[in-house]
Amino acid sequence: MAQQGAAGPVPVYWSQVLVDVSYEYTTGILDDPVLRAAVRLSIEPGPHLTQESYSGVQLLALALEERDQLYGQVAGMWRLQMPGLARPTVLGRLRLGRPPQT
Repeated sequence: MAQQGAAGPVPVYWSQVLVDVSYEYTTGILDDPVLRAAVRLSIEPGPHLTQESYSGVQLLALALEERDQLYGQVAGMWRLQMPGLARPTVLGRLRLGRPPQT
């Protein structure tokens, strides 16, 4: 059972919080022009980028070109990574897809 913390209920599964925050960030990138611009600026060529540079931000920027598929790509990432992060008993209780819209 979740306990009450200063900012609200303490989550039962912190791994679910991680998944949920990633979807909030995804929504922000799609809906917030300032956040979208920040992502694009972070991958502009410059002295900090080398041929070996290969970051998640770059992949995210490429995904922005396919806006309709971005949530599916995030879900696919979690389906691939979460089995290595969460115990099997927890994994079966996590929602790895996009949260229901309120």
